[in-house]
Amino acid sequence: MEELILRYQQLVKAYSRLDYMTKKFVQLSQKEKSDYLLKDDENELIVHRDALIKRFEFCYDLTWKFYKLVLKEKYSINVTSPRKVFQEAYQQGIFTTEETEKFIEMIDARNETTHIYDEAVAESISQKILIYYTFLAQMIKKWSPEKLSYE
Repeated sequence: MEELILRYQQLVKAYSRLDYMTKKFVQLSQKEKSDYLLKDDENELIVHRDALIKRFEFCYDLTWKFYKLVLKEKYSINVTSPRKVFQEAYQQGIFTTEETEKFIEMIDARNETTHIYDEAVAESISQKILIYYTFLAQMIKKWSPEKLSYE
């Protein structure tokens, strides 16, 4: 139980950093759309986009590993891959069908982040992350330490 609480605290910290990067990226993106983006601002936007992608990777990895631990601690189920974790969490009633589908969709996005070789792919992924961010933040609140107590 203590390990679950520790992992949850790590998630909350990681999400707060993702929250900052998301807001900063959106702010810079809006500046870009207003045609007031200077060359330094463009470079800053790229740096923040790349940092946003890296923060997403951290949060995604911490999230599936957190739920892997939940399955092990609460249900005595050992699974080793993100896909299996999300599918088993669905089977145990932790996730709804829609939530499971969103997590499964995120597997591909996460895998793409490790193979970004051009700006178009990075831009596409950063836009997906803006959507995933809200979903991930909701999911981590849904499964807070209070819900981890053993009945």
